Amino acid sequence: MEILLGPLGSGKTHRCYEEIIKTLKMNKKDKIIMIVPDQFSLEVELELAERLYPGLLLVEVSSFSKLVYKANIEIPMLNELERIMILKKVIEDNHKELKFFTKSYNKDGFIEKVNNFLVVFSDFFVLYS
Repeated sequence: MEILLGPLGSGKTHRCYEEIIKTLKMNKKDKIIMIVPDQFSLEVELELAERLYPGLLLVEVSSFSKLVYKANIEIPMLNELERIMILKKVIEDNHKELKFFTKSYNKDGFIEKVNNFLVVFSDFFVLYS
């Protein structure tokens, strides 16, 4: 297994494609799994289809969420109280960096509103970090 890290545009994807092509030329039996972020899996699959047409069956593009689903692994989720406690700690530790909420971060109900906002986002599969 090889992990490539680097900034945007540094050639990580190009290097992966080169390594896949090189590996396919040497070994036409073993399957290659390329793990990419969820939002790029279709893009990478299409790119590989163009570059590797004959050897495409030996390459699988996957994301961590697909691997978790395939492995039938249950990921523990935080309950609402745990999430609120974590949000409260994060907001208190970083309140000086809040540009839009400098006056409201410590008011009653603020943490609950942020929690509800994040729950709605996650319900609609909006990624946040």
